[in-house]
Amino acid sequence: MGYRPVTADVPCVVALIQLAEGPQLMSNVVECEPERVTIGMAVAVTFEDRSKDISIPKFRPAAG
Repeated sequence: MGYRPVTADVPCVVALIQLAEGPQLMSNVVECEPERVTIGMAVAVTFEDRSKDISIPKFRPAAG
């Protein structure tokens, strides 16, 4: 894997995501200005590919 500077992800929103199925997981909210993120907002999963074998789940605001 190539070097990726930490500053590429700043600012970031770290959130505890409650899945509809019940479990919770800690992840990032992406594709949204940090000040627009709110508790209880509907989100949808998106995946960030880190390599050909590894994808990281992240969440973006749900459409509609």
